Amino acid sequence: MREQFDNRVAQVTLAVFGIVMVLIGFGGVVAGDLALAVAFSTFGVFVTLRALRSSSVVVDNDKVQTRSMVRTRTYLFSELRRRGRCGS
Repeated sequence: MREQFDNRVAQVTLAVFGIVMVLIGFGGVVAGDLALAVAFSTFGVFVTLRALRSSSVVVDNDKVQTRSMVRTRTYLFSELRRRGRCGS
């Protein structure tokens, strides 16, 4: 059994921020600053793609996976029980 829980508000908010960065990058192309355009566009695309996958928790039969903007972590249920973070 696999369940996924998302925080859509956080995902959409961060994706909008990334899109704004891409638009600023496009503005850099119009202004003639290619280095600025590439930097902002690359950062914006990265943030947008990562934002759409972040802020989620995936629960499988034997593990829990959490995703944030910076990293993805996986916790085994046995590890959570040992640390006292599991409800059973």
